[in-house]
Amino acid sequence: MFYFYIPNLVSNSKTIQLPAKPKGSETYFLVRCNGYCSGVNISLKVSSGDPDLFALDYVRPQLIKYSCLECYPFCFSASFSATESCNNITTFTEHLHVLVHAYENYQNGTITFENVKDVEEVNEGK
Repeated sequence: MFYFYIPNLVSNSKTIQLPAKPKGSETYFLVRCNGYCSGVNISLKVSSGDPDLFALDYVRPQLIKYSCLECYPFCFSASFSATESCNNITTFTEHLHVLVHAYENYQNGTITFENVKDVEEVNEGK
């Protein structure tokens, strides 16, 4: 059996408004691509506070002591700032699971996904 890599041929951008969240809150998104995800960019900006950004291909990111070791090849952005981003994400799946974790309280912001087919918020944790 042969497997072919089918690149993401969609260059759509989607921006979602993020309301203020308390420390420890988790918001999940399911990102769908047209074929395998390729060249996906995610940027997260809030007016104040400290959110972190993580993504995995097959399953939702799970944090253990504020870290997601499995996320490193895809998206692990946990700086002490109000802006996080991951660029040029490529998977061998047609989707990507994204987690925005409130390391500290944060105020209203946006998360932007580039080179995707669509994005939906799938669940809010804590």
